[in-house]
Amino acid sequence: RRATPRKPDGMKVEKKAANTSREGATLTIKKKKKTDVPAKAAPAAAPKKKLKRAADAPESKPKKQKRAAEPAAPSDLSDTAETADTAAADAGCLTNFRLSEATVAALEARGIQALFPIQSATFDLIFGGDDLIGRAHTGCGKTLAFALPTIERLLGLKKVDRSLPKPCRPLALVLAPTRELAQQVGREFAAVAPTLTCCCVYGGAPIGAQCSELRR
Repeated sequence: RRATPRKPDGMKVEKKAANTSREGATLTIKKKKKTDVPAKAAPAAAPKKKLKRAADAPESKPKKQKRAAEPAAPSDLSDTAETADTAAADAGCLTNFRLSEATVAALEARGIQALFPIQSATFDLIFGGDDLIGRAHTGCGKTLAFALPTIERLLGLKKVDRSLPKPCRPLALVLAPTRELAQQVGREFAAVAPTLTCCCVYGGAPIGAQCSELRR
């Protein structure tokens, strides 16, 4: 028995029988034509997205910015300052407070036409006998702030009792931390209330004259 030859790769075996007998059989080997295998089609490229250029993109509308309040013109500022000064002067007008004619005349003689803010804010409270603490910068009228209502109360007491003030019995007492401040307060009282007798007592000076003044 003849061994059947191996079929080589890519080869096709055809058997043709020349004779009916196995011995006379012949083998005819033909090369199998390679059939063209269709190449796999490359996957279709995804369509590229069209990128809009900045120039082609629609222009965005600029956001409206809130306009800052324009600063007031210098003339407007000066007008505002003048208005504020006028309002303050009207609020501190001497006729708005319980000041006697003698006190108003003494103030006007010194060029004072209106009270300072510390004076107008504390006048009624001190005149009513309330206790308070007032603070203000130097030169803002703190001395007159307590001197004016004190003077008006003393003048009111003198109208009720003409025998006042009685000797050796002071009606008001003002305490000061230094000699210079005590003298300043005494001058303010004497200038605004010439009808009242003021006595300034302090250390470091002859005590005899001060005692004699207190007795009067």
